[in-house]
Amino acid sequence: MKNQIDRTQEGEEIDLTQEGEEIEPIIIATPTNEEKEKVSEKIQKLIRKVTKERPKKEIKEKKNKVLSYTPDVLPFIDIDDFGNIECKYGYLYIYQIESVDISTLNEIDAERIILSRTKFFRSYTDDIKEVMLNFPVNTEPQQQYIKLKMSKTTNRSHLKHLKRKLFQLEYLEKNRVNRECYLFIYGSDLEVLENNKQSARRLFKTSAPLIEVPNYKKVSILYKLNNPNSKII
Repeated sequence: MKNQIDRTQEGEEIDLTQEGEEIEPIIIATPTNEEKEKVSEKIQKLIRKVTKERPKKEIKEKKNKVLSYTPDVLPFIDIDDFGNIECKYGYLYIYQIESVDISTLNEIDAERIILSRTKFFRSYTDDIKEVMLNFPVNTEPQQQYIKLKMSKTTNRSHLKHLKRKLFQLEYLEKNRVNRECYLFIYGSDLEVLENNKQSARRLFKTSAPLIEVPNYKKVSILYKLNNPNSKII
């Protein structure tokens, strides 16, 4: 039998066995399947503990955002022949407040109007809203009348005067606006709305009478409120 040989760092060979000695074989036990499974479980637990593995969350699909249509956003539904505007939350009625220039009134009349308006705000208990809007000056009927006169006249001086008048009306329509004030009356149903309308007319009677607004103008007011950059004619 050959002797067991080892080498030093310098390359010299060293005999680790003596002559006549036998080397006992090293026996390594083969693990069973159960032992392999136990070792595998321990390794997996150790890996989870170190990496703190968390269960994967289900990925939710993002839904496409759908833009709302205008009727879904605006609260207005319909307007009847009496001018009552049906809304999603109840009913609405619009009055125009007659403007009063208190700077041109004497002290007694101005104080009377202010106290009357104060009484209204103290006495009226339901919801209201005051809205001020700038509307373009509408001179279309006057322009049509002057154009008709211009088509029939043969007098040059008269025609010159009519042209100057037409130019003034066109200028006013393009560059001037009327500031108007409106009162919005609200009610949960038509009966409540009618009672609120009567109360508002009675309390406003002594300060600034309320003026009825035609339906086409109410539509223009609502359009202007929801489209501030638009021009209403």
